[in-house]
Amino acid sequence: MAVDKEQRTRALRYKRPALASMGYEHIQSELEEIVEACDDVACILRQQHYIQLQNEQIQKLREALSLRDEQLGLYENINSEQARQIGLLKEYAALLRQEAGRE
Repeated sequence: MAVDKEQRTRALRYKRPALASMGYEHIQSELEEIVEACDDVACILRQQHYIQLQNEQIQKLREALSLRDEQLGLYENINSEQARQIGLLKEYAALLRQEAGRE
């Protein structure tokens, strides 16, 4: 057990000077650079997510407008069909009046 403690103490003697030579300020500045880089990545990801949401909303609007256009087209077709039928009915009524006038 004494050997293990002695070896750990000796290992710490070598590690401490290595950390000291790196310098606290250097380590802190490196960590700050890492944090800034992570913040930049997070900002980019948020922007991409926002753009994706906008694209989804635009697509939904396009689909809604397309559906509306289809419905308007059907409505116009119905109206034109009704107008055609009304025209035929008027022609038929005119023919009936002519026949009634001849008798």
